Parts: sequence; C-alpha cells; structure tokens
Amino acid sequence: MARRRRGSPPAPALPRTREAIACVLLAIDPGATAGWALFVAGVLREVGIAKKATQRQAVVQAAIDLAATEGLSLIVVAEAWEAGGWKSHTAMIGTGAQWGRWQEQLEMVGHPVRRILRVTPQRWRSLVLKARTKDAAVAYCAARWEGFVFATADACEAACVGAWGTHAGEVAEVVPVRRARAPRGAGGGGP
Repeated sequence: MARRRRGSPPAPALPRTREAIACVLLAIDPGATAGWALFVAGVLREVGIAKKATQRQAVVQAAIDLAATEGLSLIVVAEAWEAGGWKSHTAMIGTGAQWGRWQEQLEMVGHPVRRILRVTPQRWRSLVLKARTKDAAVAYCAARWEGFVFATADACEAACVGAWGTHAGEVAEVVPVRRARAPRGAGGGGP
C-alpha cells in the first residue's frame, strides 16, 4: 500500500473478491512473540509463533517452498500500525523492530517488495471481526478453524489478517497475472 501524507485521508479499500485469491499468503502479526499463518488459495494450512531469527527464517522458507510446490505466487500481509492507541512508546518501537526482523528475512531471500502489504488493525478487524479485541480474534479462530491449535492471541490475529488478505482487493492487485502457455507447435513461431 502506498504511504500517505500526514493529515490526508486513508486510501479507499479496493473491492473484496468473491473467490479466494489464488496465491500462497503469509500473514504476520509482528511483535515479540509474532504470530504467523500460511494460507493456500484461502485455506489455512499452518499457524504458529516465531520469537527467534531461526524461527522467522524457517517460516519464510516454508512459505517459499509451499508457493513453489503449489505453483502460486507468495504474498506477504503484515499488520501495520497507525498513530494513536499505543500504551507506550516502548511498545510502538518494539513492534517496529520486530517487523524489521521479518523484513530482513524476506529481503535475504529476495522476496519482491511489491508483494509485501501492510494492513492496519482497524481495516482488517472491520471486515473480519465484530469487535476490536484480541479476545474477539481468539473466539473467531476457535469457531472458524476447529482443529487448529493457536498458541497465542498473536497467532489468532495473524490468522485473522490472513482471512482478510485472502479476499482483499489490495492482495489481488499484486498477484501476478498468469498467462496461459500455447501448446508446442502452435502459434506463429518457426519450425
């Protein structure tokens, strides 16, 4: 998403898609105990938490491997933040540092920046949840994805970010269009 100038209205949300977007989506709720979730074409495949660099590295590699196996593009959607609502500057700075660690892992594997999106809690919660609390995210996950174990509320929020992303127009806009290949021997090529 493009950055906006201070005082300007937020960019309007792009229309939601009816069908789940055909991509592998890595959803991240950055924090000291970061939640993450992996989706394939709208279906939750894995969810967990990452506290250390080796864990973040393993999650990013698993997402890349899954995208290669499925033949789909990898899109990363991470929770962003806006001014206000912070209990302390320390929390805000810490969350920014944690997101930087995820960015570093994505940069190290050469993941395209244009396929990394940020979404504010206000935006994803307004479409996924009826309330604005972590408890609401936990209840939503328990009802929607029975059988999945969510280690923390942060893992639940990552899954909710992914639920938003699987139908977000912003995600659909950055998924590369796949062109159908002509069968060998067809077309205007030479012998």
